[in-house]
Amino acid sequence: MTFKHRKDIDGLRGIAIIPVLLYHLNIPFFSGGYLGVDIFFVISGFLITSIIDYHIKEQDFSLIIFYERRLRRIIPILYLVLLLSIPLTLINFIETDSRNFFESLFAVVTFSSNFLFWLEEGEYFTAENSLKPLLHTWSLSIEMQFYIIFPLVIILLEKIKKFKIIIISSICFISFLIANWLSLTNPDAAFYFSLTRIWEILLGSLCAFLKLSYKKINFNQSEYICYISLIIILLSVFFFNEKTLHPSFFSLFPVLATCFLILYSEESKSFKKVLQFSPLTKTGLISYSLYILHFPMIAFIEYLDINLSNKMTIIFLISLFLVSYLSWVYIETPFRKKNIISKRSFFNLYFSLSFILASAGLFGHFLIKDKTDDFINNQFIS
Repeated sequence: MTFKHRKDIDGLRGIAIIPVLLYHLNIPFFSGGYLGVDIFFVISGFLITSIIDYHIKEQDFSLIIFYERRLRRIIPILYLVLLLSIPLTLINFIETDSRNFFESLFAVVTFSSNFLFWLEEGEYFTAENSLKPLLHTWSLSIEMQFYIIFPLVIILLEKIKKFKIIIISSICFISFLIANWLSLTNPDAAFYFSLTRIWEILLGSLCAFLKLSYKKINFNQSEYICYISLIIILLSVFFFNEKTLHPSFFSLFPVLATCFLILYSEESKSFKKVLQFSPLTKTGLISYSLYILHFPMIAFIEYLDINLSNKMTIIFLISLFLVSYLSWVYIETPFRKKNIISKRSFFNLYFSLSFILASAGLFGHFLIKDKTDDFINNQFIS
């Protein structure tokens, strides 16, 4: 028995990443492009839960192996981007922004950047935040926090299987309520906090349990559900904006639409061909590299005050896809294979680079002088 790879999920990843890229490039009509991250959250919940459940049933689940696979998937291209960003920051950034960068460098390595960015600026949608090369890692930190805790929860709940779905559903519902409350009282915290995002990931988990329980979900109107769900996602991308309460009740529309696509697209006939459209699935395969690479590139371009014309935007996107493809072939794929990079070699490299990057982040914070440190109020008193 082998774990089944779903090409339609690759296509769904492609649908998720494209709005994110266009949103960060300020392309018109994609004011809600940031919702691609929410789609990724649902997909992650579904896939991780499916993988854990599969290995538990095969009686070969190992926490160490699980964490190793997650790190092999996430760390290589991420750490390469961090290493390349350091000299670019030192050369181009003023002291205050350099110091902020090195603080975020430490936070990324410790998977806490979502909290840091909330404390620094709060509002995700400000122009100043678009100049931070590592801002997009807030979502990665939330996913890693989920990866660390969720397998432990599943192992615990395996001992009380009767209540597993009830407990996960309850956590999901509580998270949703907190998200709605904070989106009204503290929208910045609602955007960045793990607790206000976990309901999106757990809805993906519940989809996995539903698929595992019923294997094949038969529904005569599945084609209609899939097409309507895709339309809801596209309308959300087009009509959501920075003023939309998010995550909140409104977020249910694209999130539930993603759930329906996960549940029904595999059983559909014509719609499955849409998600398995080759350019879409290939975009999905390189979506992680696209996500990790695109924001630092855009941030450095904007920081240098380089205006991208329509022609230059097209060239940028072509270059981004090319570099991301090369990243997937020569960095992502080799690091996933133990016969190329052994467990010992990988962990030695991971811990060594983590120590170096975290140390660089701390040194940058303490050694780079912030001009505001010497701010004297009475200098400005007339």
